[in-house]
Amino acid sequence: MGSSGKWQVPKTIGKPINTSYYEDGACLSPDGNTLYFVSERPEGFGRGDIYMSKKISSSEWSNPINLGPTVNTEEDEGGIFIAPDGKTLFFCSEGHNSMGSYDIFKTVFENGKWTTPVNVGYPINTLSSEKSFILSTDGKTAYVSSDRKGGIGERDIYRVDMNNYAILEKDGKFKPNSGLSILKGSIFNSDGQGTEALIEIVDESGQKAGTTSSNTDGNYFITLPGDKKYTLKLNIKGFDPISETVQLPFNKDKTYSLAKDFILHKANLSAH
Repeated sequence: MGSSGKWQVPKTIGKPINTSYYEDGACLSPDGNTLYFVSERPEGFGRGDIYMSKKISSSEWSNPINLGPTVNTEEDEGGIFIAPDGKTLFFCSEGHNSMGSYDIFKTVFENGKWTTPVNVGYPINTLSSEKSFILSTDGKTAYVSSDRKGGIGERDIYRVDMNNYAILEKDGKFKPNSGLSILKGSIFNSDGQGTEALIEIVDESGQKAGTTSSNTDGNYFITLPGDKKYTLKLNIKGFDPISETVQLPFNKDKTYSLAKDFILHKANLSAH
């Protein structure tokens, strides 16, 4: 969607994401830097495999990497959704330990590799076919598509109350203040126009908490653990560097969203 509030004409992502084979289900990580998608290109482990690609620029992506045999099987994988925590991937598969036909599984990127997929179980999965799962930022609501009995058509969308199901936790138990908040905003140049820029985010200990990039309209969006201070750093060639600290609140009842805008000022190249 452009700055006018209207949807723009769709544009192909092009190579190397798209090929002459079947590609489907593109899903962008919360920081906008990683694209997950399904492809039936022949170098995979089965029919449809899950791949990932890193963002190089607003129009360029790295060569896709297959998530490997821990995640992909000889059967079909699809229905991908990367959770707001940026590391938990939900997908559907006919392989692994499916209850029946397609089931929803989750895997977590830990220590540089994906964990063995876990069936998320009943009542999300049934003996019918469940093909997609999406979790809200606050983790309290999920949406799943299924052809289980009682629906209106062939495949229906169901809403799931997740208040008593800590699906992002290993032990399934809720952790105090473990939720995420949203940090978003716009970046403008000195002429008041939205501009592309890379934002580095550092936590109070000085550790890198993440990076995100604004789009061509200058808008950026990232999810981060709430109730913390973060320093946002912008070092754009030709502009004065920016370093500002923000307090990102957390709300246990609803997802907190903090808007922070930046204006880039041209560097004074003649200054000594």
